Amino acid sequence: DCRLLIFDSAGNTVFTKSGVSFPFSWDLRGNDGTAVADGRYTAKVMLRSGTVYGATAPVGFTVIK
Repeated sequence: DCRLLIFDSAGNTVFTKSGVSFPFSWDLRGNDGTAVADGRYTAKVMLRSGTVYGATAPVGFTVIK
């Protein structure tokens, strides 16, 4: 099982999705359905396999529409 988390530059969670597969295409909308603002974001994936948990290193990216 894996869960994608995307954070804005202030560290607020703007998007989460469980059970994702990769490559993943994000529609640039937050959990509330509104478009995210231009700016810097960070993504990471939380992973679970049975009782073993892990996470990817955070990856930064910039949204410019």
